[in-house]
Amino acid sequence: MQANHELCFHVSENATIEQFEPRADATGKPVVWAIDARHLANYLLPRECPRICVRVQHASQLESVPPLLARVGHTIVVETAWAHAIAQAELTVYAFSRQHFSVVDANAGYLQATETLGPLSAERLHDLPAQLAARGSVLRFAESLWPIHDWVSASVLEFSCIRMRNAAPRGAF
Repeated sequence: MQANHELCFHVSENATIEQFEPRADATGKPVVWAIDARHLANYLLPRECPRICVRVQHASQLESVPPLLARVGHTIVVETAWAHAIAQAELTVYAFSRQHFSVVDANAGYLQATETLGPLSAERLHDLPAQLAARGSVLRFAESLWPIHDWVSASVLEFSCIRMRNAAPRGAF
């Protein structure tokens, strides 16, 4: 699927969604969630997979980053325990016109709509590591995400920590 700044996306393990009905968010407001094209790769993993997504913008930032992240560009780090699930996963990326959505968090790429929407298209994805690579993202594995979480949380890099509630407990490794 080509990145298009006029589109936004919803990623699901369900390949049969024809209409997206608004569902209550954390505040109780019914919404349809989507992600912008720039942040789409952060969601090309199984939904419950804990991950840390880091974007190193300039080579000057490389001096201070851990070796696991030592590259300019986008890196996604997941726990080694998720490798098999990632290898087996299939996802569907649903595309929508951004005109129906409003930005909730530009830094995270989150958008919301309040109306029922049908997608413009749906693309089934297999081989998620290859899908990430095709989008310029590198998938890395670590036994524990917590050292990376702690490091990026104190850094000035652009990062996102997703589904950390599913990460192995601190000190498990």
